[in-house]
Amino acid sequence: MKFIFIFLLLLIFSFPAAVNADVSLLIHESKGFSGEMLGSGHVSIYISNLCTDPPLVLRQCKTNEPKGLVISTYLGFGGETDYEWLAVPITNYLYGVDHSKQVPLYSNNKIHELLRESNRAKFLGNLIPRSSTEKLPKGRWTELFGAVLSRDLYAFTVKTTPEQDLRFLSEFNIAPRGSSFNLFTSNCADFAKGVINLYFPSAVSRDFINDFGVTTPKALAHSFTKYAIKDPKLRFHIDKFSQLDGTIARSTDLQHFTEKAFKSKKYVAIQALTMPVLIPVFAGTYFLTGGHFNIDKAYRKYPSTRFSERGAVTKNVSGTTEINGSKSEIRPNQLTEKQRLVSEKTLWKSYRQKFTEILAAAYEDGLFANKREFNAYFYDLEVNSEPVYDENGDLMLRVRTDGKELFLGLTRRNITGPGSSARLAFKLMLVKIGNALNAPEKNRETMEVFRANWQLSAELSELADDEDPGETLNNPQ
Repeated sequence: MKFIFIFLLLLIFSFPAAVNADVSLLIHESKGFSGEMLGSGHVSIYISNLCTDPPLVLRQCKTNEPKGLVISTYLGFGGETDYEWLAVPITNYLYGVDHSKQVPLYSNNKIHELLRESNRAKFLGNLIPRSSTEKLPKGRWTELFGAVLSRDLYAFTVKTTPEQDLRFLSEFNIAPRGSSFNLFTSNCADFAKGVINLYFPSAVSRDFINDFGVTTPKALAHSFTKYAIKDPKLRFHIDKFSQLDGTIARSTDLQHFTEKAFKSKKYVAIQALTMPVLIPVFAGTYFLTGGHFNIDKAYRKYPSTRFSERGAVTKNVSGTTEINGSKSEIRPNQLTEKQRLVSEKTLWKSYRQKFTEILAAAYEDGLFANKREFNAYFYDLEVNSEPVYDENGDLMLRVRTDGKELFLGLTRRNITGPGSSARLAFKLMLVKIGNALNAPEKNRETMEVFRANWQLSAELSELADDEDPGETLNNPQ
């Protein structure tokens, strides 16, 4: 232990900027059956300026290597040996791709499965091999790739010092590999709490009253916010990574256990029949002890277009992530950023009015037969298509339509390309825009992202007018 610490100390002074980083709590919204029952979600750790030899070694990044990794813990990753945690690069964790230009504009279960398998083979092939008899190996390793395809994520970010980073590396690169995961006493939130408190002692804690003694992601987000806003040097900010459009069920807000107990209809019904006095008790506890902390409202109060400082994952104009190693990038004024995120209601209203005319023209031109086809377009794509990769490693769909086979590019880089059907792409973007305009404020993308989609839709409209709808496109690979 002492030797490792001294070695890392020498290393950090040889490369003084290489280990300095930002650290983030990546708060994942609830999804699926566990989300319906508990509403607790998931939490992992992001470190902006470290890299990994996936999935077990944390290290300094090499020159010009994309920086940033996510460390996550689950019950049963799979394979013959279980591990306390596994680490993967940030863009693979968020979107299941290597680079921001490969982030898909649309997702479904088939796409998510393809991305998971591609990343498993690349990063976990030795740890979690695939047998010839199973579709995908069993285990929670699947949660390590493409998280944003299935839920919203919030990054609660602060700066660190080289000394803090050194202490973290010395602890976690010699951590035991056997899993101690326990839902009640050693879950993902307990793991994240240990990491953050290693950096900042007593910075995060559980909400014993509202979560009945269990540590939850929402409690960490609340306590970390209260801690970080007290010290301007930490440069605290929150970023949001919205779930991709598609057919995968939308994620839901995180909830404390007391909140779930008096807001969920099924739990309220049980209490009403058994012990109705519990309903006001849970509600009173929730409101009187600070349980009403709202993660999305906190994001709108402390927003940033940036995910972190040097070697950071940031949001570009498309709303996807890209690696940025610039040290001189200027942090946007927070008030201006709030205005950008919220935008003006009149502007959204104006876009709705314009879109009504555009959609009416699409119906008239036969692009969509009726409203039912428009609303079902994402689902029809999933049923009648298979995801493939083009020669650049970008996702496409091989679509069966009217007895023909067409291809649809799914990234901003290939959706307007010669191998992609402009008509299918235009329909895809119209549905994306319609969903954004009708979404609740919490689920609505930023105006910046929306305008980029609007412009892309206009470009595809012109391409679609020039395209022969009867043409069968060849496989672009």
